[in-house]
Formats: sequence, structure tokens, C-alpha cells
Amino acid sequence: QPARRPITAEEAYGELASHYSITQDLLSAGNFAGFQALFEQAWHSKQRMPSGERLYQILLGWAELDLDGPKTSDRELEIYAAGYAAAPSCFTAGLFACRLYDLAFEVRGEQWAATVPAQQWGTFASLHEMARDLLQRHRSEARAKGCFVWHWADYVTGLELFAGDARFHASFQALWALDRSNLLLIQNHATRLLPRWYGRSEADAEKFAQHAVALTRDELGTGAYAAAYGEFANTGELDVDDTACDPAQLKQGYRDLYARFTGLCLLNRFANAMSWCNDEAEVLR
Repeated sequence: QPARRPITAEEAYGELASHYSITQDLLSAGNFAGFQALFEQAWHSKQRMPSGERLYQILLGWAELDLDGPKTSDRELEIYAAGYAAAPSCFTAGLFACRLYDLAFEVRGEQWAATVPAQQWGTFASLHEMARDLLQRHRSEARAKGCFVWHWADYVTGLELFAGDARFHASFQALWALDRSNLLLIQNHATRLLPRWYGRSEADAEKFAQHAVALTRDELGTGAYAAAYGEFANTGELDVDDTACDPAQLKQGYRDLYARFTGLCLLNRFANAMSWCNDEAEVLR
């Protein structure tokens, strides 16, 4: 039996793997206009990675700079602050707000909430407030333009503030309406609907998963169901029996995705999800 190894970037992303270094080079040099052109090309083409994720969504994740040397978070914020100041818009505000959000959680740390020192909570809150103020300046522009980056930032930065109330759902719906078949967005929101975070019961994620399938069936078959539940397999202390997931529909969802997208990491996720469902026969196929 061959030894297991991590898949390479080329195996995961195919010819699009080079977009990571392109993104890093553009943003680290302060070329926000160049990155916006790259993002908007991916947005308008709706190009997908080999595993089905939208390229534009991956680019947003790759916009977190991998800088060398000390105080990398401070230097990254300086780059993003300068990029926004040079060309303030809903797009650059969204990018800057996302970095403020990431830094807020870096400052907060991974410890239990009750053990986080008050000073860290204060910095966490102030960074969130900065992000929200930044976004508010461009709310009308973002809505008029349908700016995905701004709406994504509005959604994620509002999670801690709105925690499952009507504003949380309204923010997501405005974002999701821009691209219903964004697999990572479906995955992200379904995971956040777990009762441990922003859901009321396990029925919330199931209701959302079924709704996502209904809205994307023509393009994805039942693939949205796999997108919604796939990440649950990587969530600590969560068994399939703790959820409302239908393992048979999850299996069919992955089969539908794999019939459309053939990325190796999609096959790995399929196996991982089936292991979570205790379907070892499917894992070994």
C-alpha cells in the first residue's frame, strides 16, 4: 500500500495554483488595483477550482499576506490601511475590514472566552468596531454595485455582534443572493448554524442545506448538501448522530459534485465525510 502524503498545491488547484503567488505579490507591493482586476475577472467568469470552489472566494482567502520577519500583523495592517487610503471604495474597505477581523481573533487567542483577559477583549472589540465603521462608510455603494467583498466582510464581521438574530440572517441573505452556488459560502454558513455557534437546533443547518439544494439543483444536483455538511466531519466532538444530516443524501451530494468536478481534494473530502458517517465501505471504494 503506498504511503500517504499531503496533496500538492498543483494537485489541489491545478493551473490556478499560481494565483496564490500572484495575489501575494500584488498585495504585498500595495497593488490593490491589480488585485481588484484579478478578483473581478474571477468574479465575472465564475471560474471554479478543480474541486468546485469559486476562484474568487479562494483569492479572498489568499489575500492574507504571508510576510517574513517580525510584527507581520502590524505590517499587514499598514499595507491594507495604505491601500484603502489610496483608493477608498467598497472593495478596498471590504479587504481592509477582513484583515481587521482576522487580527481581532488573533489578539483574542484560542482560549475559552471566560479565560480571555479583559485587555484582549478590549482590543478585540475595538478592531471589530473599526471594521464595522469602515464598512458603514461604503454601505450604499456596496449595495448599488453588488460588491461581494464588501458583503462578505459585512457578514463575517457581524457574526459576533449579531449572533444569530435577524441582522445575521439578513446579512447572509444579501451575500448569498450574489452567487447561490458558491460552495465555500454554503459550507461556511451551514457550519455556523450549528447550535454551538449561531443555530437554535440541529434543524437549522438541515433546513438551510435543503434550501441550498433546491436553489442550485440545476447546476449542482444535490451537491449543495455535501457542501453544507462536509465540514461537519472536521468539527470537534460532533458525531453524525448529533446532527440532522441524512448520510444517504450526503453521499449522493458528493457523487453529484464529483461528477462535475474532479479535484483530488474533493475525493478526499468525500472519503472523510463517509468515514464521519461510519460508511467504511464507501471510504474503501
